[in-house]
Amino acid sequence: RREAENTIPKGINESYVEEEEDHWRKRMEQRLLAQEDSVRDLHNRVGSLEENVKKLDNELSDAVSRLKKPSSPPVFQDDHFFGPESTSFIRRNLSSSAAAAASTLSSPFKKTAEDLDDFLGK
Repeated sequence: RREAENTIPKGINESYVEEEEDHWRKRMEQRLLAQEDSVRDLHNRVGSLEENVKKLDNELSDAVSRLKKPSSPPVFQDDHFFGPESTSFIRRNLSSSAAAAASTLSSPFKKTAEDLDDFLGK
């Protein structure tokens, strides 16, 4: 403060210097508070993203474990038994239908049809 008093140009009173110091101190405090709010907001967003990533990871793990489970038991419908023989027939028909459709589709859709064939075990 004494240094400031010694360097005050003539014609400028001390109260003006104090007002300027207060003004700049308040501005700096406001900036610091705004930065703290921004940092807090970023921490909240990161926390939310981490939670979402964990949820997605759990959902993916669940989906993978469901895919790894053995196929469901035979289905009974209208007093007819759909066992492994009939399901392989259905798979062959679906695969050939997918292959026929794939020949008329553009390449991105063709790739999807090929993936379907892979899924169906063709």
